[in-house]
Amino acid sequence: MANMDYSKNYQLIDKNHILSADEYKRLEQSIADIVQDMYQEFIVCLVQAVPNREFRKHAVALRRELSRDANNSIILVVSLGDRHAEIATAPRFAHPFTPQASSALLKKTLTPLMKDGKTVAAIISALKGMCGLAQMKKKTTPKIASAFLKFILISIILALLGWIGYVHVKAHLCIECHHWVRIETVVKQEATYSSTGLEEITYICNNCGTHHTKTVIIPEKSSSRRSSDSSSDSSSDSGSDSGGGSDGGGGTDW
Repeated sequence: MANMDYSKNYQLIDKNHILSADEYKRLEQSIADIVQDMYQEFIVCLVQAVPNREFRKHAVALRRELSRDANNSIILVVSLGDRHAEIATAPRFAHPFTPQASSALLKKTLTPLMKDGKTVAAIISALKGMCGLAQMKKKTTPKIASAFLKFILISIILALLGWIGYVHVKAHLCIECHHWVRIETVVKQEATYSSTGLEEITYICNNCGTHHTKTVIIPEKSSSRRSSDSSSDSSSDSGSDSGGGSDGGGGTDW
């Protein structure tokens, strides 16, 4: 097997020498031609058998072990002895490489040729399909619909700001002459974590001399912040390596 070339965006792994030297060379050249315009790293790994037939687990482990860029790789594992093929992708490619889509792709591109004993042709066919699937993107909202949604959102925001402004201004106008008033607040009783408090608000109009006072309840202090801080500390202690999501992909027998 050739030495690893880090300038390439593909790898062909055949540690059990399942392919002949000529087949290996032909397949490697085909892979290079197929993925040359792709930005993802593609790995094709041929194995004789997978322990305990844990195909998914094995493919995910191989992708993470062999990838030069684990966040940007897609692997196709072909187990000849088990007559099974499995795709595993970095989490960022979980869409469109869903289990259903991956299985359907392999059944269409790889299975028929593997049944005919055409291993190299089957892998080439599957890899072409994988490149096509990798280039698919989520459907985007049409421009007209997007512009309409933006208009609705802006309208709602403006209406909300207008209402807030109206309420704010109204609260600062004298109830008698509608001139601007001066507001003074005095806390009569501080709120605690177990009880509410009281605040006295006085509205004084310098124009007509009217003033009135109202008492409002101050809500209890929230302990959520303390709980949040405690949770944050616990999270920090437990470590930050959460795995970044699940691998995409799926497989099929032939």
